[in-house]
Amino acid sequence: MSSRPENRPDAGTQIDQERLGGANLNFFLNDRLRPVLEQIEATVPSSDMRTNFLEAELLESFLWLHLGVQIDYFPLPLARRAIYEYLPCFLKAYDSTASGPSFETWFTPPLQAIWESEFTGRQELFSSGRIWDKAPPETASVFQTALILANGFAQNAEARPLVQAIVRKVHWAYPGYFVEVDYLGATRQINAETRQAFPETTHEFEDYLRRLKEIQQWRLNFADATYRGRFIQIGRMAAEHFAQYAPAKELGDPESVVKKFLAEVYDLMTDWGAPRVMAAGGGGAA
Repeated sequence: MSSRPENRPDAGTQIDQERLGGANLNFFLNDRLRPVLEQIEATVPSSDMRTNFLEAELLESFLWLHLGVQIDYFPLPLARRAIYEYLPCFLKAYDSTASGPSFETWFTPPLQAIWESEFTGRQELFSSGRIWDKAPPETASVFQTALILANGFAQNAEARPLVQAIVRKVHWAYPGYFVEVDYLGATRQINAETRQAFPETTHEFEDYLRRLKEIQQWRLNFADATYRGRFIQIGRMAAEHFAQYAPAKELGDPESVVKKFLAEVYDLMTDWGAPRVMAAGGGGAA
């Protein structure tokens, strides 16, 4: 009979978990964090729009790491070592973004509190804003699904120019519009599947799901009327262009098609802060 306590993890299992956590972190660093850092380094200093957008992406990357550490998806010592290596870049991004006009609407107060605590040295990295003392095992699969989907959207070559345009209000092109609409639909589907898989959630699990959403809210800021209006305006132009050349027999009245399309898109936008009722004219375009 083994003398090992039943509640103590097997040494082999613990090693496997550490290896998996290390692999998860390496993937995140190479696939998400370092590409953003490389783009920031290659950006012309006078390009304020692009720099601000990339700095917000860098802060978002920190939040993914932060939450991943809290649920043991990423190993704490290795994650801290990685952030300390790039800490000056994070501090610069935080100082620049926090002083900008969009900071208060891009990031919620709980997320701001994490940076205020950890980037000022009042607390160690990844120690504030905790949701659990010990996260339940199902959080890892939810996190991984959300992270993979978000990474694909963030790096999509068609969607990036569109998101940058809406976030910073510059000249836009809408090839990526439908990519973003697809992402809104995919996140709704994932949320529905999560609710179905875990119908009886705790208060902590609800906080966890909200954190996953808030991390990305800055690039899907439909609570902001200006942002919301730009997205609807682009959607209207894309739908009108499509309706103009599509067979009338298949679609019917073009104006009805456009209204139906915008209504369906707006319904998805409500998941990310848009009011339940769309304002006349498309949500308050600037």
